[in-house]
Parts: sequence; C-alpha cells; structure tokens
Amino acid sequence: MSSITPSAISGTLDLVQFELGDRLVAIHRGSVAPTVSNWQFSVWDNAGTQLVPFTDINAGGDSSLHAIGNLWHARDDGNGAFTLFYLADTLGTRTPTMHSFDAMGQSLSKSTYQLPTRTIDVFGVSIEQTLLESYAEAVDLGNGRMAAFNRDAVLGTGHTVVIYAADGTIERRIAWNDATVTGTGAGAVNGLEITRSGNNLFVFHMNTGLGGDNAFEVYGRVVNVDGSFVTDEFRVSDGTHTQGTFGFGSGDVQAETLADGKVVVVWASNKTGVTAAGELDLWYAIYNTDGSLFAGDRLLNTGLTAGQQGQQRVHALADGGFVVTYNTNDNTALVNTGVLQCFDQNGNPVGTPQTGLPRFHFAETSVIFENGFGYLADAGGHLYTVQLPSGGGGGGTPPIEGTNAGEAVAGTAAAEVINALGGADWITPGGGNDTIDGGDGNDMVSFIDLPDTPGRTNLQFRLDVDLEAGTARSHDGSEQMQLSNVERVTGTIYADYIRGDAGANHLRGAGDYDWFVVTTGNDTLDGGTGQDMITFVEWQNTGPNAISDAFSADGAPPTGAQATGVLVDLANPANNTNLASGLTLISIERVTGSGRQDVFYGDGNSNDFRGLGDYDWFVGSAGGRERYFGGDGVDTVTYFMSGEGVTASLRNGARVNGEETGYGSRGDAARDLYFEIENLVGTRFDDRLTGNSGRNQLSGLEGDDFLFGYEDVDYLKGGAGNDTIDGGTGSDYALFDGDRADYTLTRTADNAVTVTGPDGTDSLINVEYFRFDDEDVRIWDLAI
Repeated sequence: MSSITPSAISGTLDLVQFELGDRLVAIHRGSVAPTVSNWQFSVWDNAGTQLVPFTDINAGGDSSLHAIGNLWHARDDGNGAFTLFYLADTLGTRTPTMHSFDAMGQSLSKSTYQLPTRTIDVFGVSIEQTLLESYAEAVDLGNGRMAAFNRDAVLGTGHTVVIYAADGTIERRIAWNDATVTGTGAGAVNGLEITRSGNNLFVFHMNTGLGGDNAFEVYGRVVNVDGSFVTDEFRVSDGTHTQGTFGFGSGDVQAETLADGKVVVVWASNKTGVTAAGELDLWYAIYNTDGSLFAGDRLLNTGLTAGQQGQQRVHALADGGFVVTYNTNDNTALVNTGVLQCFDQNGNPVGTPQTGLPRFHFAETSVIFENGFGYLADAGGHLYTVQLPSGGGGGGTPPIEGTNAGEAVAGTAAAEVINALGGADWITPGGGNDTIDGGDGNDMVSFIDLPDTPGRTNLQFRLDVDLEAGTARSHDGSEQMQLSNVERVTGTIYADYIRGDAGANHLRGAGDYDWFVVTTGNDTLDGGTGQDMITFVEWQNTGPNAISDAFSADGAPPTGAQATGVLVDLANPANNTNLASGLTLISIERVTGSGRQDVFYGDGNSNDFRGLGDYDWFVGSAGGRERYFGGDGVDTVTYFMSGEGVTASLRNGARVNGEETGYGSRGDAARDLYFEIENLVGTRFDDRLTGNSGRNQLSGLEGDDFLFGYEDVDYLKGGAGNDTIDGGTGSDYALFDGDRADYTLTRTADNAVTVTGPDGTDSLINVEYFRFDDEDVRIWDLAI
C-alpha cells in the first residue's frame, strides 16, 4: 500500500466527530469568530466538501454547553438531518438536551431526553437517583430510536443499555450486574463501547477495579434490542493483560460493525510477557454476528511496539475489511505520530503501518468512510482529509453497481458490495461476505449457485437467511452477508433455513429439506424439491380454546374461527387462518404449528404435521403416509372426512425417545404414523381404534366400532352403531349421548356390561364408569 498524503482543511480544534451515513458532523472547541457558547459544529461529505460552515451549537440561545465530554451522541435523522445529545451545563445545573438540526445546519428543535435511574437503599429507605449519561456510548437503531450503554458512575457496579424512542423517552432499560464489576468507585469500569449487528447489540468494557488475572481485561456481552440476553458475559482478552504506567493510559475500548456483520473490538493495555514494562500495545478480536468468537486477542501494532500506543479508532470499509487509526508515542526516540493500518475481512493486516501525520494526536476522533475517504484531526487542531489507496482494507473489490432497470446482477466469490439500484433485479452474490442492497423494486437474491460448506452434516442448514434481520449466514460462519431492500429469496440446492420480514415475500427453497419460518405478510413459500417444512412458531394468541376434547358431534376439529393457533389446509390454502392466512404454498410437505391450538389438513401427498403445544387436531386424508407429531398438550387425529373405516393404534410402533408410537393399517389411516398423539376419532363406518399406556380419548362416530383403551384412564365413545368397547386396565369411562333413562344397562359378568339405547347395542368389558348427560353410573352399582 502506498503512503497516504493528508491535506489540512481547517484550523479549528476538532475534538469529536460523528459519522452519519455518508456525512461527518465535527464538533469544534474554539471558533473562527466569537460565538455564544464557544462550541461549533460543521458538516462534511464523504469526498472532502464542507456542506455546513462552522455554526454555533447554541446560536441565539444561552451558553449552556461547556464541556465537550457532555456531548455523547449525534443521531442520524435521515436526509442529512441530525440530533445532538448532551448535558447542558448552566451555572452547575445539568439538563439533558436533545438538539435537532436540518441538513443545512439550521436549528429545528430543542427538548429534553429522559435519563435512566437507579434505586439505592439508604438506612432502609429506597431512594431513586439519576444516572447521568455523560459516560454513555450510543448507536442508532433506525426510525429515531437508539441504544445507549452506560454504567453507574457512582458505584461502578452495574451496566445499563437504554433503548430510547425517537422523542427521547426511555423505551426499554436493560440492566445487569456482572461478576466482573466488583470494584467500587468510578474507576471500576472504563472504556464503555457499543455497536450494533442486526438486532444484536455488542457492548464492551474494560474492568479496572479487579486484581489478579481479571485486572485490565476486556469483557463483552451481546443483548438483543428486544431486551433479551443473547450471550452471557464473556472475556475478550486472554487473562494476561495489565495496566501501563504512563502515556495514554489503559482502558480505552473501541468497537465497530463490519460490512459482513462481524464486530471488531480494539483495546489498549499491557500484556504480560509481550509488552515492555510500563508500555502499552493495542489488541483486537473479531466476533461473529451471534456473539461467537471469530478471531481473538491479536497484537494490532505489529512493527510499532516501542513506547505507548493508544487513542485508537476502528473504521469499517465497504469491501469487508477495516482500518484502525491510532497514536504512537515512543518516549525514547520522542516520536509522536499518528498511524493508520489496514486489515482484510478476516482480520489480517494489509501492507505496512502508515505514519503520514507527524502531529497526529486525536486518532480516536477520526472518521474514515466505507469508500476509503476520511477525516483526521491532529494535536494542533487541524482537520485533515485522507484517501486510502484503491482496494481499501485489501482483499476486496470495487462495489458492483446495477442500474435503475430490472436486470441480473452477479457477484463473485470475493467479499464485495452489491448495489442493485432500481427495478426488479435478480441478484446472485456468488459467495463471500457481501453487503447486498436490492434498492427499489421487487428484488430477488439467489444463492442457488453456492457450493456446500465443508464439514456440514445433515443436521445443519447450509444457509440461514433472515430478511427481517438483514442477514444470510452459512452454518460455519464462513459466509456472512448483509441484506437490505430484498423481497425475494432463492436458497441453495441444500437444506436452508429461510425467514422473511413483515412484507409480502417470495421465498424459494430449491432442493433438499428446507425450513421456512412464517412471518406476517402475504408470502409465497415454494419448497421446491425435497421434503420442506414451514413453521408458525412465532404466532401468539392468549384467547381460550373453544374445543378441548375429542368428542365433537361429528368428529370435526375446531373451525378456523375457533382455532387459537393456525388452521393450515394444504389442499385449499384459502381456508387458512391467522398467521397462515394469505399464504401461497407450493411444494410444502411438512408443517409445524404454533404454541396454541392448531388444525391441520393434508393434501394428496404424504405430509408431516407437528403440533407443538396445546390441543392440536390433525385431519386424516387419502394422500398417503402421514406423520402426526402432537408435541406437548392433548392432541387428536380424526378421520371424520374419510369414505371408509380405519384401523389405527397409538401403541403398535417402535418407541422413539422413550415414547410410545403407533401407526394405522386400514383405510385412510393405512401407513399413517402417530407420535405423541393422545386421541383418535374414527369415521362414519366400522373402525378399530386402540389407545396406549397413557390417557386416551377414542371416538368411533358411526358404524360398528371396536375401541380398546389399553392402559390408564381412558374415555371411550362408540357413537351410533353396535360397538365393542374394551377399556383395558385402569379406571375407564364409556360416554353416551342422552340421559340415563334412555339406556338399558345389563351387567353380564364382573367386568362386562351390555348397553342398549337409541344409538345401538354396545358390548363393554373392563369399563368402570358409564357417563350420561345427567349422571354417571358405576359398574359396581349394577347387579349381575
């Protein structure tokens, strides 16, 4: 890499710079001309052009902003507009202030934002104290929302991630006390940092309040924006880091999200056995989007290890690589210079360190955009521009650009940026850690040409695609792609896990056993070849069930309006309800329901239905071998629609995971398999239904049926016809429609009863209770 030639463009002291998309907001102390607050901002684009001249932050107002440390975030409001967050200090009174500006730097509004609090116990009295956000680091979440990471600045014993709504109110507060936070005082935790990868927030800190192996180690945790914890706290550094004795000081931690969603974290510390006594080196680690480690605890300042290294900043590049700017201070040679080092997408250094800024001092305030153009500030208060050589971090290629017409846009196996622009495009990334923007139009991303990943087993998906999170990740993390403005997906020819977003998506599985997670929106789900599964696991409903046993009048399941889960009809999707409503299903053979009461109808093929929780119903069909997995709850298979009698048993199959299974052998039940099914409903014809060792409900409907409860307490209803009922062991119930007076019960043996009534003459053995509409009768109450 050739050397970098900086160009000075200002003479003001640029202490804080915020990157807002393709713009830079620089905060200056000092001024071109005297101002109200003596604090100014200016706005620059990603090519070196000043868009907004030096403007006083409080022009026309009071001189409230006195300490730059109080300005902790600039929120990107879109279209060049932004909002500054700071604590306005007027005569010692601090007011949390959010100040919004338009793209031309004109003040739009000024209001207060909400501060988080903590509750402390003072002599048995609970007192609520405010946590000042002067220690906060923050990241935008979109639509005006943002997440701030801070700690208890008084006790230093806890961490807090605060999710702010667009109006500055606290939407959610995620707090925890880590095992590492055992020191007291404000010095216990330093170097707070937060960055975002999809819906995951990566937070890091260095603990300076512990002794022994835990002193001056860096720790991290991943939390979701919904408030859940993705990981426990983990140690980033390797347990051998200590404090330097002079220079920039230990404790500075910086992190950045890369183009492929990975997160790189850089920190300054002394490492036992590596760093000279009293000096500081820089170290870095890289994490995958799920918080798993990609590369850990590497020395960053290779070749520049003398003296102190610090004030580092990480910059993501479009090619998937990154740049680290930092300051080096060789106290022996009295060399104080800024350094810039490029890395590829795997974290490997590219080229040699560049030291082109002899007076460089404020490396941690520098900004380098994805296109390689950036701004750096030196100790003399000069703002410099830099342009990285072609290739940026190395190992990348220039962005692939489409047009505003619908077209095929093809990538390569390298990590690259693909901007399809307008039109209904067909995008083939080709592999690698790509960043893909479909742009306007109904765009398809196709992974059909991706080869299999080495070492993948049949229990692992080749690709995990989530349009809502904007990610596509291989099973081993070797490929991690970022997706935006993509409405359609074609998977690989291998097994894929595909989830859409809230829009109307078209998701295609291609080959093998694909798994689709159903979301809101009128989606088209095409499994392609293979046995493909859709799941409604994300559906939620707190309403009560309308039917909670197997004894409906005609053996029918709940209607679509009654089902608290989903009704899925593969033969006629127009009947689908709730989250299944509006779906177009193509080549889908397997269905997993929700956690509520689901109803499943098959088609002319062999289907696989899974009920998860609650009272699920499975409707038998003539389509071939069906697999019914009831899951938790009390689940029913009914053949009420069949045109001939069935024979089915819940206990004649091999045990699976210690559970009884069964299968059918006649009629529409032939070759059907039953897993975790408790109830069977027959047909209008002669049926043979057998339970298992658990509690069962067997309903014969019409015809001369044979019902066998086998073991435990069973509920058996023959229905119309001359039925034979055997309760088996346990205390069993026979159910009849009508009052006791409508039937004649004749006990013919100790365990045998003949029941004659309007629905026929039934022969019962091993049944202890006879339930009518108005009363129960025990076998012991009947004379032989």
